[in-house]
Amino acid sequence: MKQNTIPSEIQKRKLTQDISCSAIGFGGGSISGSAGGYGYGDISESQAVATLEHAYQSGITLFDTAPIYGFGDSEKRIGKALSGQKELRKNMVIVTKLGVTWDSHKNTFIDNSPDSIHRMLEQSLKDLKTDYIDLYMIHWPDNKTPIESTMETLKKYKDAGVIRAIGASNFGVDLIERACQIAPIETLQSEFNVFNNTNAKQLLEICTQRKIGFMAYGSLAKGLLTGKVLPNRKYDLSDVRSKFAFVEKQALALANEAKRFLEIAQELNCSPAELAVTYVLSFPHVSTALCGSKTPEQISSLLHGAKLILPANVKSELDSMADLCTPIYLNAYA
Repeated sequence: MKQNTIPSEIQKRKLTQDISCSAIGFGGGSISGSAGGYGYGDISESQAVATLEHAYQSGITLFDTAPIYGFGDSEKRIGKALSGQKELRKNMVIVTKLGVTWDSHKNTFIDNSPDSIHRMLEQSLKDLKTDYIDLYMIHWPDNKTPIESTMETLKKYKDAGVIRAIGASNFGVDLIERACQIAPIETLQSEFNVFNNTNAKQLLEICTQRKIGFMAYGSLAKGLLTGKVLPNRKYDLSDVRSKFAFVEKQALALANEAKRFLEIAQELNCSPAELAVTYVLSFPHVSTALCGSKTPEQISSLLHGAKLILPANVKSELDSMADLCTPIYLNAYA
């Protein structure tokens, strides 16, 4: 990224009590490239860095990633963009995660043990070219490692200043309560979009009670809400959607609802991506809506979503759509 760049103005929201971020966040899985591991198709390092630069110049200050995204490539590409730019780093909120790791054959598994945390955190710091992580999240629960052990380890790193805040992704209420007995969880993350609101209402209630942040991932429902993921679409082998039959099932099962969603966007004179983001951000306790982008053009198509206000009748229709679509969306995973 360019030296001394100042991002455009974009709405800011609280991520933690001490950290604010842009209402739209950059989803780092999109720049994983051909390595796999949650990537969305080929993208070169130079293209990734250019997209990251455009995101920052457009006002996006939160960048969410994880070691598994591209088996390290996403973190390395963000590190490349940050390399040698201390002032830029101060203006950015870097979120990465622990726990989803892999073996020499790239078979993935979950390990939230203290040893795994130490190894993964050290590698993330190296790949991101930074000496601290703003928000370090437990990616998925680990039924082999007691949450208390994981949280005790994270608390030590927070006390040492290596991480500024602790977060949890894909957690249920009981596990959140157990974790908070050891150290505060300051941000929660879960999938939330017009087709899937299964956890959001309950988690947003917890966020309100505890005054903590909420990160919505999958804001575009893996592209189903953009009008570009249609039944029978063919994906590059480097696109994670090529490996999961449930994406096709979801596209088929929700085709009519996706068509109606596009009609609503047209009626409001906005892009489908803008409408998808606007809906997520219409919930006041959502800190940021994460969106994966591979090109500057895709980022530009999202930006008004942080500024639009949904008419009450549209908000009501989309709420009803979410309630209707969620069981259909989730049933496709079975």
